[in-house]
Amino acid sequence: MQQQLPWFVKTETFKTTLTFPQIKPHLAAHKVWVAELREQGVSVTSGYRVDADDRPGGGGLMLFAAEDHGAAERLVLQ
Repeated sequence: MQQQLPWFVKTETFKTTLTFPQIKPHLAAHKVWVAELREQGVSVTSGYRVDADDRPGGGGLMLFAAEDHGAAERLVLQ
């Protein structure tokens, strides 16, 4: 039986001084990175945080499995 890894949560807040066109290239790179993690076998999902009206923007949330806190920290610092 395979051991279940603990899950971790990473949140992000977009800089309010940046416009969406300035943020967009970083989001594209993030999506590629998440896809690469999945290809490596990492259990991960991510998406926009939403406001009270269910509109995306302002930041993101990522849930992922890792061996321990140290491994989780190394992953998010990539």
